Amino acid sequence: MASPLLLLPLLGASGDGPVGGELTLRLADGTAMTVSPASCVESASERGSGVELRDEHGAALRFQHDSLTGPALRVFTPEGEPAAELVPRDCQLFHGELRQRTEADGPLVEVTYGHLDLECERADGMTVSGSLDFDHCLAR
Repeated sequence: MASPLLLLPLLGASGDGPVGGELTLRLADGTAMTVSPASCVESASERGSGVELRDEHGAALRFQHDSLTGPALRVFTPEGEPAAELVPRDCQLFHGELRQRTEADGPLVEVTYGHLDLECERADGMTVSGSLDFDHCLAR
């Protein structure tokens, strides 16, 4: 059963921290991808907060909590094309956590800590597995 996304606002010092782990994906068309992010930035929109993680080849993972639809992971190719989207109902395990730091009565400054565990197998044949940890993803 999928787990909910946990969002925790925090106050604290900013910095630049590590990204670790990898996700192994097999897309519905049979394309295999392994994404090992090397960098992260905070990724917020008017409907929610999240983080964007990029690997050294340019592939991106956007993990976001949408206030209307809930948590989702979007996968982008190195060319910036959307490759897949996963939501908790697609997964046997979809557990994510984001801790955020904001200015007093101000905008989101950074994701101070995050973790994502996924084990997914969709009806269309897409599979995703792996885990990621990320720290101090600064706002753009």
